[in-house]
Amino acid sequence: MKKAISSPATLLLLVSIFICASVSAQELKRVEHNTPLLKTEGEEEFSFEITSLKDDTYKILFEVKEYGKENLAGCVVASVESVKRNRLSEITIGFPPAADSLKTVSFFVDNAEIATRSLALKPLDGPRQRFTYYYKLRPFKVGAFQLDVFTPLVLAGSFWFDEQAGVYRFCSEREFPSDMSSASLKYIPHYYVIGVTITRITI
Repeated sequence: MKKAISSPATLLLLVSIFICASVSAQELKRVEHNTPLLKTEGEEEFSFEITSLKDDTYKILFEVKEYGKENLAGCVVASVESVKRNRLSEITIGFPPAADSLKTVSFFVDNAEIATRSLALKPLDGPRQRFTYYYKLRPFKVGAFQLDVFTPLVLAGSFWFDEQAGVYRFCSEREFPSDMSSASLKYIPHYYVIGVTITRITI
């Protein structure tokens, strides 16, 4: 009996299946820590488990992208890079209470603080609120992700004035879709998207 010879199309299909399986094996999982003290003091943090990555060396690049009505369309305003050897277990993005017109964001890899950055806030746009700053934090939906591709994790967005209701509001999903397809984003006058790009490197 003659052995069947795989066609180029069949080989390509097998390679594609292998690549997709490898990509889907890399996952982010949001972790809820029991930190009542943080909530009492007004701090917020978002942790993500990433133990699906194999033992290797990775570059973790945190980026903050700014969006708004003033010609801002994903402009990178802050970046923090870290190299992690061996297994990567968890990354965390933390936010102390806002100090007037600044909001601080801290980056952690496996509970070790990598860096802290300050984000400039915009005052509320509406009647009698010229110097008031009020932002809300929302996570993005996480799951399978690709190496070398920016993955959004947390959004920090400003309230806006609803003229019909006469109130300030921040109505949105509890978790934003990772492809930024949410219709509610068009109502947020100014916001930051904090995310991460993870790259496997050879040393």
